[in-house]
Amino acid sequence: MFEWVKYRWTLLSLDWQERKLEKEYEAVARTPAAKKDNILIDNWYDSRYRDYRELELSRTQAISRALLREADELHLPRPNHNEAAKWVKWQPEDDRQDPITGLLSPEGMTELRQAIRRERKERREAFEFWLKAIGGVILVLTGLVGALIGLLSIAKPK
Repeated sequence: MFEWVKYRWTLLSLDWQERKLEKEYEAVARTPAAKKDNILIDNWYDSRYRDYRELELSRTQAISRALLREADELHLPRPNHNEAAKWVKWQPEDDRQDPITGLLSPEGMTELRQAIRRERKERREAFEFWLKAIGGVILVLTGLVGALIGLLSIAKPK
């Protein structure tokens, strides 16, 4: 449960950072100089490109980790690493850094989400079956006990 809270908090903080960048962009775009010349806006975007890219990477990492953890908890197989369409290799801006691997691509995320939904649905259906079966038995027993009490009250001598 705490992992879910941590995941949601991470996404929320990334949303806040993104909104902060958007407000900053709007402030720059509203200046009279920016309205006359788009170079000011282009310069601002060039200076903030790395921030947008880091936000995107952080969001992809958080979602990938959460989906993989959930799949592991449900004992579902991870997408095959040999399928390049399911995984993304994130290349950092700095060429001296190693690429980041282990991130699911949008296609891989979609496939894993579908598998998680199917597994949860199957588990829920199995639980509902047993709940209905046990509930039916309890209802029958309650009816029999009620009928027995009724018969005993009628048969009781006065």
